[in-house]
Amino acid sequence: MGWPAAVWIAAAALAGTAQLGAVAPPQGYVTVQQDAKGVWWFHHGTTKFFSTGVSNVNDGGPDDGAGGVLARPCQQQEGTLLCGDTNNWDMNLHYSPYHNITQALFNGSEMAWADDAVTRLRGWGFNSLGGYSSAIAETAAGSHGLYYNHLLMFATRFAMPEGTPLEQTTAGGCFAYDVFSSEFEVAADGYARANILPRATDPWLLGWHFEKEVSWQKMDLRFWFSPTLAPELVAGVANATEFLASRYTSIDALNRAWNCSATAFTASDITACINPPGYVADCGSEWNVGPPGLLMAAMTADSQRFLVERFARRYFEVVTGAIRRYDRNHLLLGMRGGCFGSVALLTLFSSYVDVYDLHHYGDVDDDGELLQMYAQVHNVTGLPILHGEYSYTAVDSGVPNLRGARSCGANDVGGQVGCRPGQPYVLQRDRAAAAEAQSRKIAAVPYLVGYHWWRWVDETAGGRWPRGENSNYGLVRVDNEAYPALTAAMTRANTAAPTLHGESTQSVHYSG
Repeated sequence: MGWPAAVWIAAAALAGTAQLGAVAPPQGYVTVQQDAKGVWWFHHGTTKFFSTGVSNVNDGGPDDGAGGVLARPCQQQEGTLLCGDTNNWDMNLHYSPYHNITQALFNGSEMAWADDAVTRLRGWGFNSLGGYSSAIAETAAGSHGLYYNHLLMFATRFAMPEGTPLEQTTAGGCFAYDVFSSEFEVAADGYARANILPRATDPWLLGWHFEKEVSWQKMDLRFWFSPTLAPELVAGVANATEFLASRYTSIDALNRAWNCSATAFTASDITACINPPGYVADCGSEWNVGPPGLLMAAMTADSQRFLVERFARRYFEVVTGAIRRYDRNHLLLGMRGGCFGSVALLTLFSSYVDVYDLHHYGDVDDDGELLQMYAQVHNVTGLPILHGEYSYTAVDSGVPNLRGARSCGANDVGGQVGCRPGQPYVLQRDRAAAAEAQSRKIAAVPYLVGYHWWRWVDETAGGRWPRGENSNYGLVRVDNEAYPALTAAMTRANTAAPTLHGESTQSVHYSG
């Protein structure tokens, strides 16, 4: 599969608007460095800063913030080119309420909306825009002296229409491309050229994310030998077959290890072994659960080695190579929400990126769990961490809060909905208090370099495309009015963050 020229052109046209704005930037480009006390910071020239950001600063217009990757399937399913920012597209109303409202408020000017949004963000103490933000918002950020990081999606389609072949192969963050194919190399180069080259000299760019919440462990050997998930991934299947042939001295050795009955190292034999009659693998399959009779311990060990030695290494080499071909200036921020499943994958990852992005929507009093997550990543990789997503919700917003992290529906078990305390909170003041407390805790970790709130505006009540998330994550409502308690709380947290971070001394060691 390759990228249509129209997508490249559209992405380049949008990206090309992200030029240096009215505020003069420091010299050079943003880096990450430790100070004399060992505290990590973003650095730009002689300035060091802790990134206080907001993701998905987007007005629901034609720009999905990822070069058209997410917009295309929405446009195909909805039958309209108006579906761009899918995070604000109402799957039941079939339009973006927020876009319609802001078009009316700002006389049809997206730039006027962006200037207003960034002005408010700066007033609340934010200094960065996170992924899914539109190119117009990125432009406005630079003109006001704010930074931004940009989301690229080289190989995955994070949210596809339910019930379609794409949804079947990408649920849970699986890859839609055969990363072993030459076609992937060509597609990655074209996508990089269109989306990276126009931003390559922008001093306000923090760096590049290059997928969204990929579940690496789900790309195991069951994926590559599934007749339903990977029927056209010829190069990948050939690579997986060759890997097994190199790992075992004979087909009998593989059969003994897996309790299988293959007759040769061929894709068809191994496919039959992994997919006996009545068994259907999917991208959401549990890591340690497989076909009846198969010895999953051996297969899991083989899959882990394949993921690290073949699949992940190939992916990172192609993607980072494409990025660096067009931009040697900016940081590589890796995956938005890494979702790595092993120390070996984390170790490999650390050799290709500059910062690790972690997502966590836990309770404020779960800070022990969060600190353990931080410590595991940092101790294994040695990388600074960007807390790329967190948020809280409340009932009094009027938003349904039935789907999505920290929603009531997220706790639906066996058809019975049971809302856990704080998921959502009842009142905005409780939501605001949680947001401030969590932000302060994140800032007080010496190897964190920032936090990015999810997201600018609430999800639409009818549910955002394509899976219907409808939760109260926004700093502002769909009518573009701010939540006063939340924005006041985040202003306090953002103001305190540099001092808290500079004074941070805690040292947490991973115990797992």
